[in-house]
Amino acid sequence: MAERDAKARKVQVTVEVRAVSGSCLGILEMSTNNTIADVKAKLQAGTAGRYDLASSQGHVIPETTDLVSLQGSEAGHVLLCLVWRRLGFAYTADLNGVLTLWDLAQREVVHRLQCSLCQPACPTCLFADWERQRVLCCLEDGTLYLWGSTEIDGSPHLLRIMQEENTDRPGISSKEAVAISWSKGAVLLGTMSGRLLLWNLESGKILKIFRGHRSCVDVVRVSWKTSQALSACRDRVIRNWRMETGECTLLRGHTSSVCCLLVNWELRRVVSAGLMDGLRLWTLDSRQCLSQVSPAEGPLGPAETRVICCDVDWQHEKAVTGSGSGLLALWDLNLLKVLWRRDGHGHGVHAVSLQPGGQRCLSATESSVCIWDQAGELQCRIPGVYEQACLVLDWQSLWLFCASDAVWLYDMQELKEAKVLCELRGEHGVSLSCGAVEWPHAIHL
Repeated sequence: MAERDAKARKVQVTVEVRAVSGSCLGILEMSTNNTIADVKAKLQAGTAGRYDLASSQGHVIPETTDLVSLQGSEAGHVLLCLVWRRLGFAYTADLNGVLTLWDLAQREVVHRLQCSLCQPACPTCLFADWERQRVLCCLEDGTLYLWGSTEIDGSPHLLRIMQEENTDRPGISSKEAVAISWSKGAVLLGTMSGRLLLWNLESGKILKIFRGHRSCVDVVRVSWKTSQALSACRDRVIRNWRMETGECTLLRGHTSSVCCLLVNWELRRVVSAGLMDGLRLWTLDSRQCLSQVSPAEGPLGPAETRVICCDVDWQHEKAVTGSGSGLLALWDLNLLKVLWRRDGHGHGVHAVSLQPGGQRCLSATESSVCIWDQAGELQCRIPGVYEQACLVLDWQSLWLFCASDAVWLYDMQELKEAKVLCELRGEHGVSLSCGAVEWPHAIHL
């Protein structure tokens, strides 16, 4: 009888910890002399985010509360603490420059923000600082809008608009040409004129302008820790910049426009993809091309294998590429060969992603999103309209966020058939151009 009562008390004092992203993480055994902070500290590494801590009765618990005070029993009693992750929040921007903050769990609009009605340029990319409640929107003409909350009411206000003075503002080609560091308060912007602009978010001024490229900069990658940046351009040259001095070195070798750039700053390695000449593996220290994997070496010619997108698993030395003809390929960077190819998409592949560990990969076309296993077998296909869609992926939870004519959230845990978790639509049915999701492991495709 006593044992049964003890078990009943355990159920009554269970503490539910809701983190920002995902579903159930597991059950933790905690002593009643621990605090809520101890519960958070014991969470699996990588589940960072803001937490909504509540008792089993739904009451919010301060972080300094002792678990023993929740039940009033003797110290040392073991509690079962169920750890959850929530769907979280997401920002989207439509073609009219309206930003919407969605509560994905409650399926409702939290608030809306408006870029200048006098500026017809549509948003290209969004970046959100969920911790300090800031959001940055970059328009296609290169103008930056920064919103942030104030201490007075906590609601977001427009802090500043950043744009070049006395220029025609040539604009940016895509979200890949923008890199941001909230901790450094800086944004590096690659423009269609070939210049790179380093903005300071606090002052709203340009700190440096890097010149050297002769045409549109399509990709920018930054190591904010070492103040180093790489930029890829349609002039077929990759530039390695020292942002403190503005000096740069060149990585030459591509015979076509460089459309993809993946960097491992710790290993000092770079994988680049030319639109018509395949993959190249570089070392930053020697500026040498270590290896080249050309599409022409396979059964399909380069005209059929135009690389549009690429992703790399550095640990297992694998890369996945998508082409304009709908071809998906998995490459072994160590053996310098293609492991498998799949050409059943029917449309050009415009986004790919490799799951950490190399167990699966994702490909997106204008009509479907597909999940493939490591042998190239199709596991899941989600039909839809994805041509201009913003896609955000969380491999840990197997969630897919899609913003196009509406906001869609898919659960791909059951790989044979994806489940729609929510569908949200705006007031006027305006198409959405970009988004940002409050997931710690979000991958923006």
